[in-house]
Amino acid sequence: MIKMTNDKLGKNNSENNALLNEYKGNLFEYLVASGVAKSWGIEKSFIQSFGGEAKERLNFYQNELLVVDSSMYMELAKSANTVADRIAQTLKKENIHNILVIGKSAGGSHDESFAECDIMLLGEERNVPISLKICKKGAFVNTKSAGIRSFVKKYFGQFSSADSKQSELNEFLDVSFEDMGRSMYEHRGLSEFDQFGNQWQESDLPGKLPSDLKAILLDHYYRVSSKLYEALKTYSKEDNELFKQCLLPILGLSSQDIIQVTCFHNGDHKVNSIEIFSYSDFLHGREHCDFLQFKKETSSFELSFGEKVIQIRVKPMNVFTVSGLKVNCSLKY
Repeated sequence: MIKMTNDKLGKNNSENNALLNEYKGNLFEYLVASGVAKSWGIEKSFIQSFGGEAKERLNFYQNELLVVDSSMYMELAKSANTVADRIAQTLKKENIHNILVIGKSAGGSHDESFAECDIMLLGEERNVPISLKICKKGAFVNTKSAGIRSFVKKYFGQFSSADSKQSELNEFLDVSFEDMGRSMYEHRGLSEFDQFGNQWQESDLPGKLPSDLKAILLDHYYRVSSKLYEALKTYSKEDNELFKQCLLPILGLSSQDIIQVTCFHNGDHKVNSIEIFSYSDFLHGREHCDFLQFKKETSSFELSFGEKVIQIRVKPMNVFTVSGLKVNCSLKY
């Protein structure tokens, strides 16, 4: 039995907004899947396959959104129907007999067997995995997030030097982290750097640092981002075709069958546009993939990809007082 409460959920608290976005994402997946099921006339089998704790949790999300912002919920439902119609139109030749909602449950259990799939269309000839995203118009769409200490080896492991490049990056990361820490300690008149131990009295959250310390932290991110940029650009020059192939998982296309569907809205959750990106689209556009000029004093770099832009950004895992960082990859249409 799921025990939840909406006593603390509101629209003005950042942590609660994160919860609200999680609720919207889960509910959006179900509403789209339900709409697609209606298009194929298989709503009964879809509803029968969706029950238990998952259904109970979804009912909770629905109630939460209705309490917090009923108009937003109604617009979310309308958008889901529009997206479902677009999916059905795109895949109208497929013989679908059932639909499964997979996304958040698979991600929460760290199950990578479904790659980036959020809903799975089960067909007679093949299954069609769908990756669903909803975001504000003009925003970068997150496609992958991974720890920097394994990023090169995991996604560019087909290059013979991946292990050594990863080791070199990790060593550089440790040195840069030490330099950042010592500089912050010096700015506060503290004694020898103790890995942000008992001496440290400032916040460990990047957003709560005073401006002088934040500048030191951003320098650290810039150095590491620049090092990662150099490594990937080397691979692009070494074997451009292999490099582009390695970009597939970074773009959310780990499976050649997956279809990435993104619903853009204007901030009011009314549909502005719907973009569909697939493996075949990647094959068509990859010949135009080039590194853009690295911008100094930034924590990210970009690659042009036809009419899209790929962004790779270095960010803290959560707190900045640990050496590990994550690499966020995203796509802008």
